Amino acid sequence: MAQWNFTNWLPGEWITALYELTKYCAESEANETDCYIRRMNELLTTAPNKDLLKGLRAIDPPRLELLLAIGAHETAAMAMLIDDAGYMLSRSYDGQSLATVALPGLNDEKSAAGATPALALVAAVALSLSSAPSLTSSRRGGGKSSSRAALH
Repeated sequence: MAQWNFTNWLPGEWITALYELTKYCAESEANETDCYIRRMNELLTTAPNKDLLKGLRAIDPPRLELLLAIGAHETAAMAMLIDDAGYMLSRSYDGQSLATVALPGLNDEKSAAGATPALALVAAVALSLSSAPSLTSSRRGGGKSSSRAALH
């Protein structure tokens, strides 16, 4: 399990943390799901530019801990998505999960795998955020994208 320091991020450090989270989620076992859901929530809370979080929200820590305590990992991961974010979950015959996320204002959806649907969803969100076109400008402006995200 990875260990992190909690900090105010420089944009490049935040992007690196998102890439690392994507990798850890893909390589982790199901028993590490709590750790990586917490980490995603911390990254949402400490984003260097809140405009990047369109379609996402951090969960109040006591609510998150309650969800994790009762094993509601998928509910916790999906609670980070706001209504205008698109997502799709699937599971292969061998139990591997795949999630695709389409965040509003981004042109491309991102997919990632994990040992559980929650790990796959966290990885896909992290990958989407780490692929955002700019950390200095809002994803809301400048493009012709729809106000709602669509999966293709």
